[in-house]
Amino acid sequence: MLEVGDRMPAFSLRNSSREEVTQDEFLGSVSVLAFYPMSFTGGCTREMQGFQQKYEDFQALGVKIAGISGDTWATQGIFCEQHSLQFPVLSDWPKYETIAAFGVDRPESPMARRVTFVFDADGVCRQVITEEREMDAHRDGALEIARTLAAGTAA
Repeated sequence: MLEVGDRMPAFSLRNSSREEVTQDEFLGSVSVLAFYPMSFTGGCTREMQGFQQKYEDFQALGVKIAGISGDTWATQGIFCEQHSLQFPVLSDWPKYETIAAFGVDRPESPMARRVTFVFDADGVCRQVITEEREMDAHRDGALEIARTLAAGTAA
């Protein structure tokens, strides 16, 4: 798994409109990449809704957010629509290469582990949140480090 100090790996994913999204779209600003197991499950829905609840706070800091799972891009589109998510939820289906590149893969399935990474504007990982059960810890932890990074006081 990526650790603090590691650089954001190169990736190419699809958004809910099937458009390609790469790591380049996240460089130049603080970014939050929240990997989660599966859309429409209780925990994952709550986690993504949590990010949506604080979306304006992230936006005010200039932070880019994306949710990432192994669900198809079509599933991601329905998920975003049903939960009024204003940030992209990206698909790593069918190869799951990004899930593997970030080290959040599960040996027994294509689902990602629940891990949120916060990167600085240079694409260096500054925080890794691995809480499996407390969904709000991902949003709250990411927002806290994003505020620190935006203020230019991160170590």
